[in-house]
Amino acid sequence: MIKGDLRKWSYLSLTLVALFLAGLLAACGDNTAAPTAAATTAAVSATTAAGATTAAGTTTAAGATTAAGATSAAATTAAGGTSAAATTAASGTTAASGTTAASGTTAASGTTAAGGTGTAITLPANCTNVQLQYWNGFTGPDGPFMGQIVDAFNKANSGKITVKMTSQADYNTQLTTAAASDTLPDIIIVNEDVVASFAFNNIIRPIDSIVQQLGYTASDFPKIAWDNGVVAGKRYTLPLSIVPMTMYYNNDLLKAAGITAPPTNDADFQKAAAAMTTNGNKGFEITSGFPVQQIFQQLLHQFGGSEFNSDVTQATWNSDAGVKAMQWMLDAQKKYSEPALEVDADLNAFKAGSAGMIWNGIWQTTNVTGSAVSFDGKATAAPQIGTQPATWAGMASLGLPVHKKGNDTCKDAASAMLMKYILDNSLTWAKAGNVPAYNSVRNSPDIANLHPQAELAKAVENPIFPPSVPGIGDAFGPLSDAITALMTGKSTDVKKALDDAATKSNQTLAANKAKYGDAPKS
Repeated sequence: MIKGDLRKWSYLSLTLVALFLAGLLAACGDNTAAPTAAATTAAVSATTAAGATTAAGTTTAAGATTAAGATSAAATTAAGGTSAAATTAASGTTAASGTTAASGTTAASGTTAAGGTGTAITLPANCTNVQLQYWNGFTGPDGPFMGQIVDAFNKANSGKITVKMTSQADYNTQLTTAAASDTLPDIIIVNEDVVASFAFNNIIRPIDSIVQQLGYTASDFPKIAWDNGVVAGKRYTLPLSIVPMTMYYNNDLLKAAGITAPPTNDADFQKAAAAMTTNGNKGFEITSGFPVQQIFQQLLHQFGGSEFNSDVTQATWNSDAGVKAMQWMLDAQKKYSEPALEVDADLNAFKAGSAGMIWNGIWQTTNVTGSAVSFDGKATAAPQIGTQPATWAGMASLGLPVHKKGNDTCKDAASAMLMKYILDNSLTWAKAGNVPAYNSVRNSPDIANLHPQAELAKAVENPIFPPSVPGIGDAFGPLSDAITALMTGKSTDVKKALDDAATKSNQTLAANKAKYGDAPKS
């Protein structure tokens, strides 16, 4: 855990109820996302435990996805229902493609409600009654909805494949423990900040051949999201969904200030923030804790900088771009916010109606918009302050664990079918707050009906993820400390604070390099 920066539990209760109801209503009202085969609760045993998913020095609430060294407040969620079902049939007949395999059972061709396409996956003829264990950290309201997708998959593959989904608290620790005893499940969710650490620690294995069989290529996903799954030249994960930084704004205060649209650039942001900082209200509340590190990273990239050099041996956030990003935050705090705010004070002020704008994760949408507030609270993409497009984000990906006793061909084929099914139905996954990583779904007309996913669909084409090197979360710790010290006024020299943080981080990077080496050892 990085010094108190958490996806806080304080708002989880409200989020659970609101997202659950929103997801059910969305699923019921949208025929494109309805399962082709009705989901049944008996089809899957979806075990959910209360608690948080941890990742590389990071703690997340209710399975939310985080970046290295990042923390955040409540969970990302998914709504129920599925789009095109990957139905199996006896004697090798595919359910959606109209083609017939010589033998075995085949999943749907990949045609989805959103218009995506893919490759049929065949279950070998000698594989019957395949039992899959699927683990994830979706312990919040997203868990039951992912469970619905799994239910529909089980029904479509009745008699051939049965998936048992388990949503775990303290998820990464559970995986590490299972790896030590060689009891890992068959398919798992992997957050973007631990891909490399999991690969080097023999928790996940390369899936290049499976991804090739599925037919996915770099053109199917945002480049940065696709590249995140590659470690030492091999692919370990397949992107599922992205949860980006989001701007929430009080549309009543904005209109009262004579502004008709939320800001999309720095000039408009300054104008809007200044106009709403009046009558006891603040135009832009920013805290001294989460999500200031993530805001800094977003601005750093927008100003043309990066956290590390190309071979990830040196921290580079103390560049001119880094100084500019940090100074922008301090100036915004001085002009439009209250000083030295604690974590969640921005959310509290916004919900009270006294803050014009805040930046936080998309998972806060139902907490600070709609019926959760007494004013017209809206969500959209954060403005591009610098010259380069960039959005801080977390990501959930699909991966296959290591089995020291050897891999099961039947289970690997079934896992590939499940991977494809989940991606094809990621419009459903989007409905309660996730942005699909799969381009054909994210860019489909159906997304236009989802908010703020529609506004954020383009923003996640340039997500900010940590480098795929092991232990990278620890290297962000000094940066988090420096930003908090500057935002609270304990440090006043921006360049020196960033320099000192970089020096400490470089020591961690060197130690990790010596510890892990250049490539995972099987």
